[in-house]
Amino acid sequence: MQRPQRIHHIDIAKGFGIFWVVWAHVAHIEGIWEYVWPFHMPLFFFISGLLFNNQIDFRTFLKKRIKTLLIPYALFFLLTFAYWVLIERHYRSGGYSMGYELVGLVYGTYEGGHLFFNVVLWFLPCLFTVEMLFFPISRLQKPAGIIGGIVLLFTFGQVLLLNRVNWLPFGLHTAFNAVLFYGAGFLLKDTVKQMMFIPLWQKGIFLLACLCFQITFYGRYVSNIQACTITYAAIAFGGVLFYVMLSVLIKENAVLEFLGRNTLVILCLHAPICRALNYGTSMLSNVPVETIRSGNLSSLSISIVAIVVLIPAIYLWNCIVKPKLA
Repeated sequence: MQRPQRIHHIDIAKGFGIFWVVWAHVAHIEGIWEYVWPFHMPLFFFISGLLFNNQIDFRTFLKKRIKTLLIPYALFFLLTFAYWVLIERHYRSGGYSMGYELVGLVYGTYEGGHLFFNVVLWFLPCLFTVEMLFFPISRLQKPAGIIGGIVLLFTFGQVLLLNRVNWLPFGLHTAFNAVLFYGAGFLLKDTVKQMMFIPLWQKGIFLLACLCFQITFYGRYVSNIQACTITYAAIAFGGVLFYVMLSVLIKENAVLEFLGRNTLVILCLHAPICRALNYGTSMLSNVPVETIRSGNLSSLSISIVAIVVLIPAIYLWNCIVKPKLA
């Protein structure tokens, strides 16, 4: 079977996104958090919406998403859980038992601590839930109907947020919010394609407008997609559209595209790798871990090294595991 052709600007946008994810998880720097948190996960849901195909039947779609989301989730869960049990748990248990953490395999939600050993895994079951919610909406014939369905789901998500319901399995409480960005990606699919053909000066103005919007709200409202309000959503779209347009403007970049093609492995494995690098650097340099994580250069360096260290794992995944899931 012929593999689908890669889309350069999509891979670049994903590359930007995963880089910010890694650095934001390493750094204990308020300025980075204030910049990254408003858009980094909405960007991934938006890109997933851009790639959503509503021309296949539900059975085929479900089978595909089980292979590309749930099976990788289970594999990376078990791998990093084993690492935590054998190594990390002896100095980083969080007070959670092995049985409690193992429940996370079927619970799939990080609130409550069931994914304490590798929090970032929450994204895969949540994305699966988002796509299951969005699939019937995507079958509606008119954009107005799709928009209405998205608004209805998002409104229900706001009701859950107001009632502090943040414990639903497979990130369902977050999925009701994330569907806003996923659905926007789907609806703007043709618009993003047309961005490639608009004049350079128009791209520049659009980028500048998005950047000014980000700067205006920088540090004024920091939240996350689980606690997504209307205000957060507006700020998030500013960052999402900035990086989508920037990726279109760049067109091609080998490093960012490599990151974008391999976001799954980087996302699922970077956290324990970064913790090991922080600890190792601290032992060798006699500098506290918190000091390392609080420095711009040191946290950035750890992030870059972590990605480099993951290259063998990326190779094994692409050459051995991924072909078996195709």
